[in-house]
Amino acid sequence: MWKEVFSGIKETFTQAERTLHNTEDIKEFRRDIQELENRVEKLTVIVIQLSQEIHHHKTETAKDHENLALRLENEMLKFERRLSAGNVKKANRINLLMVCAKGQS
Repeated sequence: MWKEVFSGIKETFTQAERTLHNTEDIKEFRRDIQELENRVEKLTVIVIQLSQEIHHHKTETAKDHENLALRLENEMLKFERRLSAGNVKKANRINLLMVCAKGQS
């Protein structure tokens, strides 16, 4: 009978010791979880910032692309006007030469 009592007491102390270790492990796990939550929060902020920067970069790139296209179109229009003006001047010279040539004949 005493053997059973001592065995029960020993089991109780063993369970108490295990409970203490488990409680310490749980506290450590909670600290680890909190640290991981903080890291995830920081990473979330970084991801949001990167997303905003990518969106801003895309917007700026699209604006730059549009500006370049408009500049190219503008230069092409200027070039066409110069060509048209050159053709008109050439046509006027040819007409003038023809008039002069008729006048001499």
